[in-house]
Amino acid sequence: MTLRFDLVADAEQEGGPEGGPEGEAVVGMGHAHRCLALGEALQKKGGSPRLFLPDPSLGEKMFPRIKEANASRLTFWGARCGSWQELWEDLKEGAEKGVGQGVGQAEARKPREMLVVDSYRLLSLPAGVSARYKEIACFHDDKPPPAFARVAICCDLSTKNFVRSSSCDRSFRGGQYFPFHDRFARNATTGKTGKKGKKGKKGDDRLLVWFGGRERGENLMPLLAKDVLGGWRAEVVISPMVAPCAELMAVARKSEGRVRVHHEAGAMEALLARCAVYFGGAGVAACEAALLGLNLILCPVASNQHGNARAFEEAGAKVLRPPLLPEAVQHALQAIERGLQPALALDALGLDGRGAERLAQALCERVAS
Repeated sequence: MTLRFDLVADAEQEGGPEGGPEGEAVVGMGHAHRCLALGEALQKKGGSPRLFLPDPSLGEKMFPRIKEANASRLTFWGARCGSWQELWEDLKEGAEKGVGQGVGQAEARKPREMLVVDSYRLLSLPAGVSARYKEIACFHDDKPPPAFARVAICCDLSTKNFVRSSSCDRSFRGGQYFPFHDRFARNATTGKTGKKGKKGKKGDDRLLVWFGGRERGENLMPLLAKDVLGGWRAEVVISPMVAPCAELMAVARKSEGRVRVHHEAGAMEALLARCAVYFGGAGVAACEAALLGLNLILCPVASNQHGNARAFEEAGAKVLRPPLLPEAVQHALQAIERGLQPALALDALGLDGRGAERLAQALCERVAS
C-alpha cells in the first residue's frame, strides 16, 4: 500500500486583507523549505507526497530544486490567487479527474492518508477537507496547534515552552524532528561547530545576512557601515519574493565588494556553506546555519521565533533583541573575531540533520497503523 501525503505550504497575503483575493501571494521560504524537505523524505520512505503552493512558480523562484522535484514523483499544484480555499478546490477538481496522477476517478476520490499543513494563519479547514484525510497534522511553533490538527509538529527548539493542545493526541517536537533537507544533514557535525574563533585564510571572513520575509534592505542600512562590519564582508540575501531597495543596491555598488546583494534563494544554500557567520532571524535558516557550524548572531523578527532564540542563546549563540543597534552588531562581530564567542552546543538543541527522515518515518508509522 502506498501512503499518500498532501503537504500545504500556506501563503501570507500582501497588499490585501488576510486570506482575501486582493493580496499578492507571498510564500514564506521557511514554510516551503521544511515542507519540501519532509516531502522528499516521505518519498524516500516509499510514500507518495504532493506539495501544494499558492503558485508553483513562486516556489521555483525560491528553490531551484523545486523544478527538479516538479519533474519527479513529487507533484506540485497551484491556485489562482493564493487563497487556501481555492487551493483546495483546485486539488479537489484535479483529484476527481485524476489529472497527472495516472489513476481512475474511483481511486482519486479515496481518502488520502495524511494532510500536513504548514500555516500560522489557517485556524480552520474548509468544509469537507477533513473527510478527505485519515489524519491531519500541522506545523506550529510555541503556540497550541489549531483544533483541526490531530498530529502536531512543533518546530520550536525551546520545547519546554511547548503548549500542548487538548485536541492533539500526538506531537513530534524539538530539534530531533526539525525537517532539514539532506544536503544540510550530510554536512552536519553533532555536538560541535565548524569555523570558530579568529577568521581564517580561505574566505571565512564573510557573514551571511538574512532576515527573510519582506525585508528589502532598508532596516539593514545602519548595520552595513564600514565601522560596524570592521574586516567582515557581508553577503546579503533578499527574498526573491520582494525587490531589494535602491539604497541597499547603492551601498553594494560603492562598497568595493565588501557588501554583495543576492536576490535568489539558491544563493542561500551556497553561501551557508561558505560563510563563517549567520546574522539574521531565528527561523529555519538559523537552524540550517547552526547545523553547518556557523557562528550565529540572531535577532528574532517574528513572534514565532522567540522560542528558537531562547534555545539558541542557552546553547551559546549571540541573540540581540530589537531594536537592533549598530553598536551591538559591531561588538558581536568583534567577539567572534577575537575568539570570545563560545562554541554552539548542537546536541543541546537536538539538531543532528536527520529530522526530516525521523519525522517522515514517524508519520508513515502513524498512518500505517
